[in-house]
Amino acid sequence: MSEQGDIDFQKQVISSAYQPRDISLPQKMPLTENLHFVFLVGGCLSVVQHWLKNGLKESPGEIAQVVYDMAAEVR
Repeated sequence: MSEQGDIDFQKQVISSAYQPRDISLPQKMPLTENLHFVFLVGGCLSVVQHWLKNGLKESPGEIAQVVYDMAAEVR
């Protein structure tokens, strides 16, 4: 997930996010819903990358809560 990491891993994370169990696949979503989903996934990945780059000062649970709270605000 870091800037020096394997980009294929990041692509796998994004790809798996596109296969949620309880909603349609993004390509079948209306454009605004699809872009909203892309925005959320990209933002979540950026927060994790920032956390990794800055030394993992917060716990994984704290980062997960921040990401969850931010995603809830965007919805």
